[in-house]
Amino acid sequence: MAGIEVKWVFLGTLIMIVVVITLGILLGGVIGGFAGVLGYLVGGMLIGRLSAGKTILEAGIAGAFTVLIGAFALLRAGEIPASVVVMASLLGFLIALLGGWLGEKWQEAAEK
Repeated sequence: MAGIEVKWVFLGTLIMIVVVITLGILLGGVIGGFAGVLGYLVGGMLIGRLSAGKTILEAGIAGAFTVLIGAFALLRAGEIPASVVVMASLLGFLIALLGGWLGEKWQEAAEK
């Protein structure tokens, strides 16, 4: 098993932020908030697919960074209760891990 590549953690965080924001903007409103969570899945999948080796942890760490950035922004805005931010953050992190796992499966299928 290859080690964690810091490059992919930071690149993955950037990918995830862009995907989350883009889906949120494209779908807007409440639906955009839920669609933004899909950004964690898509971002995790892209990290899992594009990064060499076993990459679930890279996707998970990138998801955690993205979650922290998003949680900070939401809490600063003050419009969403902290309990909702915490639950959404946990969900985003878990979905990023799922995305990393799916991306690895995608990578394995492409190599065959």
